Amino acid sequence: MGHDELFYEINEIIRNVPSYDELSEGIGHSPMWLGRIQNALYNWNYVVTGNAVLEVKHITSQNLGRGRQAYSEVLTALHRAHNDLRLKS
Repeated sequence: MGHDELFYEINEIIRNVPSYDELSEGIGHSPMWLGRIQNALYNWNYVVTGNAVLEVKHITSQNLGRGRQAYSEVLTALHRAHNDLRLKS
């Protein structure tokens, strides 16, 4: 995936961020969104975002505190990737 395609993909992911409740309950397109974010972060910089990619699976955790923490970490990594790609364009 090239720089421009990745930047576009991350913009689309950010525009369609489901709420934590939607993700934790698997409502609508949330499973697809989780897959897209894992792929985008992996393609951006796995060394930097490897932990966030692993955190995706914890968003659906039954432990509410753990799930919300994972959601926050994943969103932070997503915005970090977005800003890095924006600055490099």
